[in-house]
Amino acid sequence: MNRFITAALAVSVLIMGSSACGAPTEAEKVSSTSEASRPTPSTTPSPAVTTQPQPEASSEPSVEVSSEPSAEASIATSFKVGDTAKVGDWEVTVTKVSQPNTKQVQKWNQFNEKAKGQYVVSNYTAKYVGSERTADVNSTLTWKFGGSDGQVYDQAFIVTSSAGNDAPTEARPGGSLKLDVAFDVPIKAIKGGVVTVEGYDQSFNTQYADFAF
Repeated sequence: MNRFITAALAVSVLIMGSSACGAPTEAEKVSSTSEASRPTPSTTPSPAVTTQPQPEASSEPSVEVSSEPSAEASIATSFKVGDTAKVGDWEVTVTKVSQPNTKQVQKWNQFNEKAKGQYVVSNYTAKYVGSERTADVNSTLTWKFGGSDGQVYDQAFIVTSSAGNDAPTEARPGGSLKLDVAFDVPIKAIKGGVVTVEGYDQSFNTQYADFAF
């Protein structure tokens, strides 16, 4: 009888523990590319301006040219390619997002299957900032693709450039890894989508970062 009581108590603890977990929270931003690339004000006096004859107004409509990237994610996010997010015990930076063609994918490995839609590959770096002796990035971080069609796409298990080079996935405190992850996404769902990484904080609550590209 004691065994049944012990088992019941264990189940109760698990249920209470799972109910105590809060809703997923967005990761902390460690650094931003926009801040690093922001120009510093110049203290050099402006040169004198000479008035020149103005050309006649054109009847053609004017086009406004913006220096900001034109592709904006339709999914609300605080992160974009180049930003660094602290997800659990890792500082993660998505460095590049590409769409390789079939020739490139099969160059990585001849047995890679042709994409049902389009492969999207995210290159990233992950720096381990935890206190454990070692940690494996594949067992602590999960990657997904949030499509602009409202669907979530799991990782496509093909051999990528980093996998082909047997890149390490385990690090000690302060160690950094350079890896990539692939997704098979319908072409119409790529534009406006985000690359998502998820992990857990010390209270086992989900943390996430959605990277626009």
